[in-house]
Amino acid sequence: MHEERACPMVIDKAIHVGAPPAAVWALLSDIPKLLPHLPGAQALGQTPDGLHAAGLTFHSGPLQGTYALSINVESIDEANRTAVIRITADDVGGRGGLNATVTASVIAEGIGSRITVHADLEQSGAATALEQHFAMPGAPAAANDFVAGIERALQSRTT
Repeated sequence: MHEERACPMVIDKAIHVGAPPAAVWALLSDIPKLLPHLPGAQALGQTPDGLHAAGLTFHSGPLQGTYALSINVESIDEANRTAVIRITADDVGGRGGLNATVTASVIAEGIGSRITVHADLEQSGAATALEQHFAMPGAPAAANDFVAGIERALQSRTT
């Protein structure tokens, strides 16, 4: 991440997915299979030391641009369906980036699953607009697109 002004931020989100926890966890804990379902993300491969490389493009809003991602799964607790992931994102145009530690878990909820995400971030440059991005009218639509993508992927695995 660039050495500009670092702005800390915490994100806590929970989303419901209409699929069983075991199936949701199997997808969420497999980074290469998960990335195609994140709006604007593209998997670019895995390094020999286990880091996942990806690109992420935002097409509108204050974060508009493409980011190079490095994703490291720091720990996985299969029994509790919880993962801790370290993400570094750098704007390919040199306008800043972010470092994040994300804890994600999957639990049963009704006839589906609840995915909870807690992220501690440090942002710099253009990425300091992350709070504005989440407040934009299109942000809930992106989350809905993510959930719909996960549900489609899980449906295609069972049919």
